[in-house]
Amino acid sequence: MSDAFDPVGVAEIAAMLGVSHQRAGQIMDRRLHPDAPEGVHLKRGTVWSKRDVAAYLLSLGDRMSTRLNSSHLEI
Repeated sequence: MSDAFDPVGVAEIAAMLGVSHQRAGQIMDRRLHPDAPEGVHLKRGTVWSKRDVAAYLLSLGDRMSTRLNSSHLEI
């Protein structure tokens, strides 16, 4: 296991959950969900730590965690 920053964007989060890019963006929007992890804002969009995203999605409970593909949680 590495301590390196493993960045994921909305497209990767959408794939992790099997939802649209729009829905993934809503899930990660801190204005709507203050508990969402802080991302790094770049010109091409926001990126988050894969570890932080996985922990956040699991914290949302059964409804969200049942959507997670376990292969996407390898960190």
